[in-house]
Amino acid sequence: MRQEILLKQKIGMRLSRAGALARLFAIQSFLKAGFEITPEQFTVLMALNENNGMYLRQLADITFKDRPNMTRIVSILENGGYVTSELAADGRQVKKLYITDKGRETCTQILPEILNVWNTMIKGIPEDNIDDLSWKISSVTNILRNEVYVGTTVQNKSNKVSYKINKHIGVSKDKWIKVENTHEAIVSKEQFDWIQEKYYSKIIAVKNNYEYALFSGFLECSDCHRGFSFCTRKRKNGDIYNFYQCGNYRLNKTFCTPHTICERKIKDVVIKTINKQIKLVQNMKYNLEEININKKDSIKIEVLNNRKNEIEKDIAEKMKFKQALYTDWKEEIITFEDYKNYTRNYNSKIEELRDTLNIINNEIEEYENIPDSNTKMIDLFSNANPI
Repeated sequence: MRQEILLKQKIGMRLSRAGALARLFAIQSFLKAGFEITPEQFTVLMALNENNGMYLRQLADITFKDRPNMTRIVSILENGGYVTSELAADGRQVKKLYITDKGRETCTQILPEILNVWNTMIKGIPEDNIDDLSWKISSVTNILRNEVYVGTTVQNKSNKVSYKINKHIGVSKDKWIKVENTHEAIVSKEQFDWIQEKYYSKIIAVKNNYEYALFSGFLECSDCHRGFSFCTRKRKNGDIYNFYQCGNYRLNKTFCTPHTICERKIKDVVIKTINKQIKLVQNMKYNLEEININKKDSIKIEVLNNRKNEIEKDIAEKMKFKQALYTDWKEEIITFEDYKNYTRNYNSKIEELRDTLNIINNEIEEYENIPDSNTKMIDLFSNANPI
């Protein structure tokens, strides 16, 4: 009983129970009101109502759902006439999703009930604390990445610029001081590592039109080792200027120097590098082919050929002895019974040698026809055209 009480007091368990109860209360409210869709499906409709014409992956990212679950929800909504799909205008075999008039009407009908659900869940909480419930994404991110929850104390994350100035500058991770097991952990190390893996695999910036920033998650500041953030500016002539900037500098100009790089320049550098690699591999293919021709299992084939020559000589000698037996019998040097026994013995040995010879010939043929496995990737590059 005591273990159950301690388990319920854990923060993770409380959060899980709160989320489960909130979902259950919302579902019951929808059923009681007679709505044909679920709260989960309503979040997808609202996302399309605010940003109509999105791809499935964009919708999944906005609503924090995985692709299989999102495919299931969209299929239900499409069958119910709440959303419709059309092929993208750029000719790709990818569909865009659009909300229908029925979907908009449903959002309008359900929205008051959603507000009632919200007011019921926050009932009893002082109004001054309501704003505290709406945490910023940065606050949640800091919590998810904070090692203090696994019992680790981390120090020396930043240093003062001067004892006269109360300003700090970030310190690289390799200089951080970490002490494990300084206090009781409320999250297991396995769970924390799993969250970090998921978090860093999902750091992909999205532009205003819900297109993915091409190089987000791949660029890093050479000074503070913080990732570059995607930024966009509108120039006076109306052109959009896309660039990447040091995340620390963008957060606080005292944390790092203003490193920026234009997205167009990065594309030019990447394309130039890819073309250079393609050309390098194309030139490498000829050299590797020469190496493979000269050294491909040459030692093994040479041993088999030597063995083959020895067996062929042995067969030829036994054939000569077999022919000589006939002469010896005719000249009455040996009897007819001896001639038959010797002939039978030589025939048996010759057959065994011929079977061995066939096996060796097959092995030689197999080695000579072995494909060059180390040139498969090179063949792909050699047939590629420059970008």
